[in-house]
Amino acid sequence: MNIKNKKVSLILKINEKIYSSQEYFDIVKFQILRLKHHYSNVIILDLHKKLKKENFQITMINNIKQLKIWKNLQSDNSFFCIIDSVNPLLDFELLDKMIEFSGFEKNVFSIGAIPGTAPEILIDGKNVLPFVLDTYSKSKAFSIYHDTQRKYNNQFNLSRPIRIKIFSKLIKKIDNIKKITVKEFIKELETEKTFNFILDYGEKVRTLNVTKCLHCNSKNFIPLYCTTSQPTLGFLPSSRSFYKKCMNCNLIFLNKQCRIEDLDKFYDKFERPLTDERKIILNLVQKKNGTHFDEKLKVQKIFQKYLKKKSRIVDLGCGFGEFPCLIKKFNPSWEVSGIDFNLDHVKKILKSYSVNVENKNFVEKKIGEKLNMISAMHVVEHIPFPNLLNFFINVHDSLSMNGYFLVTTPNYDSKIGKIFDYHLAMPPIHQTIFSDQWLINYLKKKKLFKIIKKESASVILENFESWFSYYSENAPNEDIRNMSEIWKSIHNNKKLFDSFKKNINDTNDGSETILLFQKTRRSL
Repeated sequence: MNIKNKKVSLILKINEKIYSSQEYFDIVKFQILRLKHHYSNVIILDLHKKLKKENFQITMINNIKQLKIWKNLQSDNSFFCIIDSVNPLLDFELLDKMIEFSGFEKNVFSIGAIPGTAPEILIDGKNVLPFVLDTYSKSKAFSIYHDTQRKYNNQFNLSRPIRIKIFSKLIKKIDNIKKITVKEFIKELETEKTFNFILDYGEKVRTLNVTKCLHCNSKNFIPLYCTTSQPTLGFLPSSRSFYKKCMNCNLIFLNKQCRIEDLDKFYDKFERPLTDERKIILNLVQKKNGTHFDEKLKVQKIFQKYLKKKSRIVDLGCGFGEFPCLIKKFNPSWEVSGIDFNLDHVKKILKSYSVNVENKNFVEKKIGEKLNMISAMHVVEHIPFPNLLNFFINVHDSLSMNGYFLVTTPNYDSKIGKIFDYHLAMPPIHQTIFSDQWLINYLKKKKLFKIIKKESASVILENFESWFSYYSENAPNEDIRNMSEIWKSIHNNKKLFDSFKKNINDTNDGSETILLFQKTRRSL
Protein backbone atom coordinates (compact mmCIF):
# COMPACT_ATOMS: atom_id res chain seq x y z
CA MET A 1 0.00 0.00 0.00
CA ASN A 2 1.27 3.48 -0.86
CA ILE A 3 2.22 5.63 2.15
CA LYS A 4 -0.11 8.42 1.05
CA ASN A 5 -3.10 6.04 1.02
CA LYS A 6 -2.60 4.95 4.62
CA LYS A 7 -4.60 6.71 7.26
CA VAL A 8 -2.56 7.29 10.40
CA SER A 9 -3.86 8.72 13.65
CA LEU A 10 -1.35 9.97 16.21
CA ILE A 11 -1.97 9.29 19.90
CA LEU A 12 0.16 11.36 22.28
CA LYS A 13 0.14 9.33 25.49
CA ILE A 14 0.84 11.46 28.57
CA ASN A 15 3.50 9.85 30.73
CA GLU A 16 2.42 9.87 34.38
CA LYS A 17 6.01 9.66 35.60
CA ILE A 18 7.06 12.89 33.96
CA TYR A 19 7.85 15.74 36.31
CA SER A 20 4.78 18.01 36.28
CA SER A 21 5.56 21.69 35.75
CA GLN A 22 4.55 24.58 33.53
CA GLU A 23 7.60 23.82 31.40
CA TYR A 24 6.35 20.29 30.79
CA PHE A 25 2.88 21.56 29.84
CA ASP A 26 4.54 23.97 27.37
CA ILE A 27 6.36 21.00 25.83
CA VAL A 28 3.10 19.06 25.43
CA LYS A 29 1.58 22.06 23.63
CA PHE A 30 4.63 22.17 21.38
CA GLN A 31 4.32 18.45 20.66
CA ILE A 32 0.69 18.92 19.61
CA LEU A 33 1.64 21.77 17.24
CA ARG A 34 4.50 19.77 15.76
CA LEU A 35 2.38 16.64 15.27
CA LYS A 36 -0.54 18.56 13.77
CA HIS A 37 1.81 20.34 11.39
CA HIS A 38 2.46 16.94 9.77
CA TYR A 39 -0.72 14.96 10.51
CA SER A 40 -4.31 16.14 10.82
CA ASN A 41 -5.65 13.47 13.20
CA VAL A 42 -3.92 13.91 16.57
CA ILE A 43 -5.31 13.25 20.06
CA ILE A 44 -4.06 13.32 23.65
CA LEU A 45 -4.43 10.18 25.75
CA ASP A 46 -4.26 11.27 29.39
CA LEU A 47 -5.44 8.27 31.42
CA HIS A 48 -3.92 9.66 34.63
CA LYS A 49 -5.59 13.05 34.16
CA LYS A 50 -2.45 15.13 34.42
CA LEU A 51 -3.69 17.85 32.06
CA LYS A 52 -6.65 20.22 31.99
CA LYS A 53 -8.80 19.92 28.86
CA GLU A 54 -9.43 23.64 28.62
CA ASN A 55 -5.70 24.28 28.10
CA PHE A 56 -5.51 22.19 24.92
CA GLN A 57 -7.59 22.83 21.80
CA ILE A 58 -7.58 19.18 20.79
CA THR A 59 -9.42 15.92 21.46
CA MET A 60 -8.40 14.66 24.88
CA ILE A 61 -9.27 11.16 26.10
CA ASN A 62 -9.17 10.38 29.81
CA ASN A 63 -10.39 6.77 30.04
CA ILE A 64 -10.49 3.48 28.16
CA LYS A 65 -14.19 3.75 27.34
CA GLN A 66 -13.60 7.06 25.53
CA LEU A 67 -10.64 5.53 23.73
CA LYS A 68 -12.77 2.62 22.48
CA ILE A 69 -15.43 5.01 21.17
CA TRP A 70 -12.89 7.23 19.42
CA LYS A 71 -11.02 4.26 17.88
CA ASN A 72 -14.26 2.76 16.50
CA LEU A 73 -15.02 6.04 14.75
CA GLN A 74 -11.79 5.82 12.77
CA SER A 75 -11.50 4.26 9.35
CA ASP A 76 -11.23 0.46 9.17
CA ASN A 77 -7.83 0.71 7.48
CA SER A 78 -6.42 3.21 9.97
CA PHE A 79 -3.10 2.73 11.68
CA PHE A 80 -2.33 4.32 15.03
CA CYS A 81 1.01 5.82 15.97
CA ILE A 82 1.39 5.84 19.75
CA ILE A 83 3.88 8.38 21.07
CA ASP A 84 4.97 8.63 24.70
CA SER A 85 5.09 12.30 25.76
CA VAL A 86 8.51 11.61 27.24
CA ASN A 87 9.73 11.60 23.62
CA PRO A 88 9.35 15.24 22.54
CA LEU A 89 10.72 15.35 19.00
CA LEU A 90 9.08 12.73 16.79
CA ASP A 91 11.27 11.76 13.83
CA PHE A 92 8.84 11.94 10.89
CA GLU A 93 11.37 10.31 8.57
CA LEU A 94 11.30 7.33 10.91
CA LEU A 95 7.51 7.32 11.04
CA ASP A 96 7.34 7.34 7.24
CA LYS A 97 9.67 4.36 7.20
CA MET A 98 7.48 2.54 9.73
CA ILE A 99 4.38 3.26 7.65
CA GLU A 100 6.13 1.93 4.56
CA PHE A 101 6.97 -1.34 6.31
CA SER A 102 3.56 -1.79 7.89
CA GLY A 103 0.69 -3.86 6.52
CA PHE A 104 -2.76 -4.68 7.75
CA GLU A 105 -1.38 -7.67 9.66
CA LYS A 106 1.87 -6.12 10.83
CA ASN A 107 2.53 -3.75 13.69
CA VAL A 108 5.87 -1.93 13.64
CA PHE A 109 8.30 -0.54 16.21
CA SER A 110 11.80 0.81 15.74
CA ILE A 111 15.25 0.25 17.20
CA GLY A 112 18.36 2.40 16.81
CA ALA A 113 16.71 5.84 16.93
CA ILE A 114 17.90 8.70 19.12
CA PRO A 115 16.07 8.40 22.47
CA GLY A 116 13.26 10.94 22.50
CA THR A 117 12.54 10.77 18.76
CA ALA A 118 10.85 7.42 18.18
CA PRO A 119 7.18 6.49 18.53
CA GLU A 120 6.45 3.56 20.79
CA ILE A 121 4.72 1.62 18.03
CA LEU A 122 2.73 1.88 14.82
CA ILE A 123 -0.20 -0.44 15.40
CA ASP A 124 -3.46 -1.54 13.82
CA GLY A 125 -6.86 -0.80 15.37
CA LYS A 126 -7.48 -4.18 16.97
CA ASN A 127 -4.26 -3.95 19.01
CA VAL A 128 -4.51 -0.34 20.20
CA LEU A 129 -6.31 -1.17 23.45
CA PRO A 130 -4.10 -4.18 24.34
CA PHE A 131 -1.02 -1.99 23.82
CA VAL A 132 -2.39 0.86 25.95
CA LEU A 133 -3.41 -1.63 28.66
CA ASP A 134 0.09 -3.17 28.54
CA THR A 135 -1.16 -6.62 27.51
CA TYR A 136 0.29 -6.53 24.00
CA SER A 137 3.70 -8.16 23.44
CA LYS A 138 6.10 -6.44 21.04
CA SER A 139 7.24 -9.91 20.00
CA LYS A 140 4.16 -9.89 17.77
CA ALA A 141 5.33 -6.74 16.02
CA PHE A 142 7.82 -6.17 13.22
CA SER A 143 10.97 -4.22 14.12
CA ILE A 144 12.85 -1.89 11.81
CA TYR A 145 16.26 -0.29 12.30
CA HIS A 146 16.76 3.47 12.23
CA ASP A 147 20.38 4.63 12.22
CA THR A 148 20.27 7.99 13.99
CA GLN A 149 21.67 6.99 17.39
CA ARG A 150 24.73 5.39 15.80
CA LYS A 151 25.28 8.55 13.74
CA TYR A 152 24.68 11.15 16.43
CA ASN A 153 24.85 9.46 19.89
CA ASN A 154 22.45 11.88 21.54
CA GLN A 155 19.69 11.92 24.17
CA PHE A 156 16.42 13.85 23.85
CA ASN A 157 14.29 11.72 26.17
CA LEU A 158 12.65 13.77 28.96
CA SER A 159 12.91 11.18 31.74
CA ARG A 160 15.22 13.51 33.70
CA PRO A 161 13.74 16.83 34.90
CA ILE A 162 16.76 18.82 33.73
CA ARG A 163 15.97 17.81 30.13
CA ILE A 164 12.47 19.25 30.52
CA LYS A 165 14.03 22.56 31.51
CA ILE A 166 16.47 22.55 28.58
CA PHE A 167 13.95 21.50 25.95
CA SER A 168 11.31 23.97 27.14
CA LYS A 169 13.88 26.71 26.51
CA LEU A 170 14.98 25.29 23.16
CA ILE A 171 11.46 25.31 21.72
CA LYS A 172 11.36 29.06 22.36
CA LYS A 173 14.86 29.66 21.04
CA ILE A 174 15.01 27.65 17.80
CA ASP A 175 13.06 29.05 14.86
CA ASN A 176 10.60 26.72 13.13
CA ILE A 177 11.39 23.89 15.52
CA LYS A 178 7.93 22.43 15.01
CA LYS A 179 8.76 21.95 11.32
CA ILE A 180 12.41 20.94 11.24
CA THR A 181 13.73 17.40 10.92
CA VAL A 182 15.77 15.68 13.61
CA LYS A 183 18.85 16.10 11.45
CA GLU A 184 18.22 19.85 11.19
CA PHE A 185 17.62 20.03 14.94
CA ILE A 186 21.01 18.44 15.62
CA LYS A 187 22.71 20.90 13.25
CA GLU A 188 21.19 23.70 15.31
CA LEU A 189 22.47 22.09 18.54
CA GLU A 190 25.98 22.07 17.05
CA THR A 191 26.04 25.82 16.48
CA GLU A 192 28.20 27.81 18.90
CA LYS A 193 25.28 29.89 20.16
CA THR A 194 22.92 27.00 20.93
CA PHE A 195 25.68 24.73 22.25
CA ASN A 196 26.72 27.35 24.79
CA PHE A 197 23.09 28.07 25.63
CA ILE A 198 22.59 24.40 26.61
CA LEU A 199 25.88 24.24 28.50
CA ASP A 200 24.65 27.19 30.59
CA TYR A 201 21.38 25.35 31.37
CA GLY A 202 19.66 28.14 29.43
CA GLU A 203 20.50 30.50 32.31
CA LYS A 204 22.21 33.87 32.19
CA VAL A 205 25.45 32.92 33.88
CA ARG A 206 28.79 34.62 33.69
CA THR A 207 31.44 32.23 32.46
CA LEU A 208 35.11 32.12 31.57
CA ASN A 209 35.85 30.52 28.19
CA VAL A 210 38.94 28.46 28.85
CA THR A 211 41.71 28.77 26.27
CA LYS A 212 44.59 27.44 28.38
CA CYS A 213 44.97 25.07 31.30
CA LEU A 214 43.64 26.63 34.48
CA HIS A 215 46.37 24.99 36.51
CA CYS A 216 49.60 25.09 34.50
CA ASN A 217 48.66 27.57 31.71
CA SER A 218 49.59 25.08 29.01
CA LYS A 219 47.75 25.24 25.70
CA ASN A 220 48.61 21.63 24.99
CA PHE A 221 45.29 19.95 25.65
CA ILE A 222 42.94 17.54 23.91
CA PRO A 223 39.15 17.69 23.64
CA LEU A 224 37.18 14.86 25.24
CA TYR A 225 34.11 13.42 23.51
CA CYS A 226 31.26 11.19 24.57
CA THR A 227 31.50 7.95 22.61
CA THR A 228 29.63 5.33 24.67
CA SER A 229 27.04 7.38 26.54
CA GLN A 230 25.55 10.89 26.72
CA PRO A 231 25.62 13.68 29.33
CA THR A 232 22.64 13.57 31.67
CA LEU A 233 21.27 16.98 30.66
CA GLY A 234 20.84 15.72 27.09
CA PHE A 235 20.84 17.79 23.87
CA LEU A 236 24.60 18.44 23.91
CA PRO A 237 25.71 17.06 20.52
CA SER A 238 28.37 14.37 20.67
CA SER A 239 30.20 16.10 17.81
CA ARG A 240 31.14 18.89 20.24
CA SER A 241 33.58 18.62 23.12
CA PHE A 242 32.68 20.19 26.44
CA TYR A 243 35.68 19.04 28.53
CA LYS A 244 39.40 19.41 27.82
CA LYS A 245 42.30 17.40 29.19
CA CYS A 246 45.62 19.15 29.71
CA MET A 247 48.42 17.01 28.29
CA ASN A 248 50.96 18.74 30.51
CA CYS A 249 49.41 18.30 33.99
CA ASN A 250 46.44 15.95 33.25
CA LEU A 251 43.75 18.24 34.67
CA ILE A 252 40.32 17.87 33.05
CA PHE A 253 38.16 21.00 33.03
CA LEU A 254 34.89 22.25 31.57
CA ASN A 255 35.29 24.56 28.57
CA LYS A 256 33.21 27.23 30.32
CA GLN A 257 34.01 27.85 33.98
CA CYS A 258 31.14 29.50 35.85
CA ARG A 259 31.59 32.52 38.10
CA ILE A 260 31.12 31.40 41.70
CA GLU A 261 28.45 34.09 42.19
CA ASP A 262 26.25 32.45 39.52
CA LEU A 263 26.82 28.82 40.44
CA ASP A 264 23.55 28.55 42.36
CA LYS A 265 21.60 29.07 39.10
CA PHE A 266 22.43 25.48 38.16
CA TYR A 267 20.77 24.05 41.27
CA ASP A 268 17.06 24.66 40.88
CA LYS A 269 13.95 22.43 41.02
CA PHE A 270 15.02 20.67 37.82
CA GLU A 271 18.51 19.75 38.98
CA ARG A 272 17.19 18.85 42.44
CA PRO A 273 13.47 18.03 42.13
CA LEU A 274 11.20 17.66 45.16
CA THR A 275 11.66 14.39 47.00
CA ASP A 276 11.01 12.74 50.36
CA GLU A 277 14.06 14.01 52.27
CA ARG A 278 12.95 12.39 55.54
CA LYS A 279 12.83 8.96 53.89
CA ILE A 280 16.21 9.45 52.21
CA ILE A 281 17.80 10.33 55.56
CA LEU A 282 16.09 7.48 57.42
CA ASN A 283 17.12 4.89 54.80
CA LEU A 284 20.80 5.81 55.16
CA VAL A 285 20.67 6.05 58.96
CA GLN A 286 19.13 2.58 59.03
CA LYS A 287 21.73 1.46 56.48
CA LYS A 288 19.10 0.29 54.00
CA ASN A 289 20.05 2.16 50.85
CA GLY A 290 20.82 5.57 49.38
CA THR A 291 22.82 7.33 46.70
CA HIS A 292 26.52 6.40 46.84
CA PHE A 293 25.52 4.01 49.60
CA ASP A 294 28.71 1.88 49.73
CA GLU A 295 30.85 5.00 49.56
CA LYS A 296 29.13 6.62 52.54
CA LEU A 297 29.43 3.49 54.67
CA LYS A 298 33.13 3.31 53.85
CA VAL A 299 33.56 6.95 54.86
CA GLN A 300 31.73 6.29 58.12
CA LYS A 301 34.20 3.49 58.93
CA ILE A 302 37.12 5.83 58.20
CA PHE A 303 35.65 8.39 60.60
CA GLN A 304 35.29 5.76 63.30
CA LYS A 305 38.89 4.67 62.85
CA TYR A 306 40.54 8.09 62.90
CA LEU A 307 38.36 10.25 65.13
CA LYS A 308 38.15 10.29 68.91
CA LYS A 309 35.13 10.90 71.12
CA LYS A 310 33.75 14.44 71.17
CA SER A 311 35.33 15.21 67.81
CA ARG A 312 34.02 18.25 65.93
CA ILE A 313 32.97 17.44 62.36
CA VAL A 314 31.59 19.47 59.46
CA ASP A 315 30.17 17.90 56.30
CA LEU A 316 30.27 20.41 53.42
CA GLY A 317 27.79 20.41 50.56
CA CYS A 318 25.71 17.92 52.49
CA GLY A 319 22.60 18.16 50.25
CA PHE A 320 19.81 16.39 52.11
CA GLY A 321 22.06 15.93 55.14
CA GLU A 322 21.77 12.15 55.30
CA PHE A 323 25.48 11.58 55.92
CA PRO A 324 25.75 13.93 58.95
CA CYS A 325 22.68 12.19 60.38
CA LEU A 326 24.30 8.79 59.84
CA ILE A 327 27.52 9.58 61.69
CA LYS A 328 25.70 11.39 64.49
CA LYS A 329 23.39 8.42 64.98
CA PHE A 330 26.27 6.00 65.50
CA ASN A 331 28.57 8.42 67.31
CA PRO A 332 26.41 10.58 69.61
CA SER A 333 29.44 12.14 71.33
CA TRP A 334 30.54 13.80 68.09
CA GLU A 335 29.53 17.40 67.39
CA VAL A 336 28.30 17.16 63.82
CA SER A 337 27.36 20.03 61.51
CA GLY A 338 26.06 20.14 57.96
CA ILE A 339 26.88 23.18 55.84
CA ASP A 340 25.55 23.97 52.37
CA PHE A 341 24.48 27.02 50.41
CA ASN A 342 20.85 26.40 51.42
CA LEU A 343 19.58 23.73 53.83
CA ASP A 344 16.22 25.28 54.70
CA HIS A 345 14.40 22.32 53.11
CA VAL A 346 15.89 19.86 55.64
CA LYS A 347 16.74 22.10 58.59
CA LYS A 348 14.06 20.70 60.93
CA ILE A 349 14.85 17.10 60.03
CA LEU A 350 18.58 17.51 60.64
CA LYS A 351 17.99 19.21 63.98
CA SER A 352 15.82 16.25 65.02
CA TYR A 353 18.96 14.11 64.57
CA SER A 354 20.97 16.63 66.68
CA VAL A 355 22.89 17.81 63.63
CA ASN A 356 23.81 21.49 63.51
CA VAL A 357 22.72 23.27 60.33
CA GLU A 358 24.24 26.30 58.66
CA ASN A 359 23.56 27.99 55.32
CA LYS A 360 26.86 29.31 54.03
CA ASN A 361 28.94 29.83 50.90
CA PHE A 362 31.69 27.57 52.24
CA VAL A 363 33.92 28.23 49.24
CA GLU A 364 34.43 31.88 50.17
CA LYS A 365 33.44 32.13 53.85
CA LYS A 366 35.23 30.59 56.79
CA ILE A 367 33.88 27.16 57.67
CA GLY A 368 34.76 27.10 61.36
CA GLU A 369 37.74 26.74 63.64
CA LYS A 370 39.63 23.93 65.37
CA LEU A 371 37.56 21.27 63.63
CA ASN A 372 38.77 17.68 63.81
CA MET A 373 37.33 16.59 60.47
CA ILE A 374 35.89 18.30 57.41
CA SER A 375 34.32 16.12 54.75
CA ALA A 376 33.45 17.18 51.21
CA MET A 377 31.71 14.32 49.46
CA HIS A 378 31.23 15.00 45.75
CA VAL A 379 31.86 18.70 46.23
CA VAL A 380 35.23 19.58 44.69
CA GLU A 381 34.15 18.72 41.14
CA HIS A 382 31.33 21.29 41.43
CA ILE A 383 33.62 24.19 42.36
CA PRO A 384 34.93 26.35 39.48
CA PHE A 385 38.66 25.77 39.30
CA PRO A 386 39.63 29.45 39.79
CA ASN A 387 37.98 29.22 43.25
CA LEU A 388 39.34 25.82 44.20
CA LEU A 389 42.58 26.83 45.90
CA ASN A 390 40.73 29.33 48.07
CA PHE A 391 38.37 26.54 49.10
CA PHE A 392 41.23 24.23 50.08
CA ILE A 393 42.91 27.01 52.07
CA ASN A 394 39.60 27.71 53.80
CA VAL A 395 39.33 24.04 54.79
CA HIS A 396 42.94 23.99 55.98
CA ASP A 397 42.51 27.08 58.14
CA SER A 398 39.31 25.74 59.72
CA LEU A 399 40.93 22.51 60.94
CA SER A 400 42.78 21.96 64.16
CA MET A 401 46.44 21.02 63.97
CA ASN A 402 46.64 17.51 62.45
CA GLY A 403 42.93 17.67 61.62
CA TYR A 404 41.54 15.57 58.77
CA PHE A 405 40.03 16.44 55.42
CA LEU A 406 38.06 13.73 53.58
CA VAL A 407 37.25 14.08 49.87
CA THR A 408 35.23 11.89 47.56
CA THR A 409 34.96 12.59 43.85
CA PRO A 410 34.72 10.75 40.53
CA ASN A 411 38.16 9.38 39.67
CA TYR A 412 39.11 10.11 36.07
CA ASP A 413 41.75 7.38 36.16
CA SER A 414 39.11 4.73 36.80
CA LYS A 415 39.05 2.37 33.83
CA ILE A 416 35.49 1.30 34.50
CA GLY A 417 34.45 4.95 34.53
CA LYS A 418 36.15 5.61 31.19
CA ILE A 419 34.46 2.62 29.54
CA PHE A 420 31.05 4.23 30.01
CA ASP A 421 31.91 7.95 29.72
CA TYR A 422 30.94 8.23 33.38
CA HIS A 423 33.20 11.22 34.03
CA LEU A 424 31.70 13.23 31.16
CA ALA A 425 28.14 12.72 32.38
CA MET A 426 27.50 15.85 34.42
CA PRO A 427 28.29 19.12 32.64
CA PRO A 428 27.98 21.92 33.61
CA ILE A 429 27.56 21.14 37.31
CA HIS A 430 30.86 19.24 37.27
CA GLN A 431 33.24 22.08 36.51
CA THR A 432 36.40 20.00 36.92
CA ILE A 433 37.22 16.29 36.77
CA PHE A 434 40.04 14.97 38.93
CA SER A 435 42.09 11.85 39.19
CA ASP A 436 43.01 10.75 42.71
CA GLN A 437 46.71 11.22 42.05
CA TRP A 438 46.18 14.71 40.65
CA LEU A 439 44.46 15.83 43.86
CA ILE A 440 47.08 14.17 46.06
CA ASN A 441 49.94 15.85 44.21
CA TYR A 442 48.20 19.23 44.08
CA LEU A 443 47.45 19.43 47.81
CA LYS A 444 50.96 18.23 48.66
CA LYS A 445 52.55 20.81 46.36
CA LYS A 446 50.46 23.57 47.93
CA LYS A 447 51.72 22.38 51.35
CA LEU A 448 48.18 22.06 52.69
CA PHE A 449 47.57 18.33 53.22
CA LYS A 450 49.30 14.97 53.10
CA ILE A 451 47.52 11.80 52.05
CA ILE A 452 46.72 9.34 54.85
CA LYS A 453 44.40 6.84 53.22
CA LYS A 454 43.02 6.08 49.75
CA GLU A 455 39.99 3.90 49.06
CA SER A 456 37.58 3.40 46.21
CA ALA A 457 33.88 2.91 45.52
CA SER A 458 31.93 2.45 42.31
CA VAL A 459 28.44 3.84 41.90
CA ILE A 460 28.29 2.27 38.43
CA LEU A 461 28.48 -1.21 39.93
CA GLU A 462 26.54 -0.32 43.07
CA ASN A 463 23.55 0.90 41.03
CA PHE A 464 24.00 -1.74 38.39
CA GLU A 465 20.39 -2.15 37.25
CA SER A 466 19.81 1.51 36.47
CA TRP A 467 23.22 2.20 34.96
CA PHE A 468 23.47 -0.84 32.71
CA SER A 469 19.86 -0.81 31.55
CA TYR A 470 20.51 2.78 30.46
CA TYR A 471 23.64 1.78 28.53
CA SER A 472 21.81 -1.10 26.84
CA GLU A 473 18.85 1.02 25.78
CA ASN A 474 20.75 4.14 24.66
CA ALA A 475 24.07 2.84 23.36
CA PRO A 476 25.07 4.22 19.95
CA ASN A 477 26.24 0.91 18.52
CA GLU A 478 25.96 -2.85 18.77
CA ASP A 479 29.44 -3.25 20.29
CA ILE A 480 28.51 -1.27 23.39
CA ARG A 481 25.16 -3.02 23.74
CA ASN A 482 26.93 -6.38 23.57
CA MET A 483 29.47 -5.25 26.16
CA SER A 484 26.60 -4.26 28.43
CA GLU A 485 25.01 -7.69 27.97
CA ILE A 486 28.27 -9.38 28.99
CA TRP A 487 28.31 -7.27 32.15
CA LYS A 488 24.74 -8.38 32.83
CA SER A 489 25.75 -12.02 32.59
CA ILE A 490 28.46 -11.37 35.20
CA HIS A 491 25.92 -9.59 37.38
CA ASN A 492 23.58 -12.60 37.21
CA ASN A 493 26.26 -14.65 38.99
CA LYS A 494 26.09 -12.96 42.40
CA LYS A 495 29.25 -14.57 43.79
CA LEU A 496 31.26 -13.67 40.70
CA PHE A 497 29.90 -10.13 40.56
CA ASP A 498 30.48 -9.42 44.26
CA SER A 499 34.04 -10.70 43.91
CA PHE A 500 34.61 -8.55 40.84
CA LYS A 501 33.20 -5.42 42.51
CA LYS A 502 35.34 -6.04 45.60
CA ASN A 503 38.45 -6.42 43.45
CA ILE A 504 37.67 -3.21 41.53
CA ASN A 505 37.31 -1.26 44.77
CA ASP A 506 40.24 -2.95 46.55
CA THR A 507 42.56 -1.98 43.70
CA ASN A 508 41.27 1.62 43.83
CA ASP A 509 39.85 1.40 40.33
CA GLY A 510 36.22 2.18 41.19
CA SER A 511 34.48 5.11 39.54
CA GLU A 512 34.78 7.16 42.77
CA THR A 513 37.85 7.82 44.88
CA ILE A 514 37.84 8.30 48.67
CA LEU A 515 40.81 10.32 49.94
CA LEU A 516 41.65 11.04 53.57
CA PHE A 517 44.13 13.89 54.06
CA GLN A 518 45.74 15.30 57.17
CA LYS A 519 46.49 18.96 57.65
CA THR A 520 50.13 20.04 57.36
CA ARG A 521 51.71 23.30 58.44
CA ARG A 522 51.25 25.83 55.65
CA SER A 523 54.09 28.15 54.65
CA LEU A 524 52.71 31.69 54.25
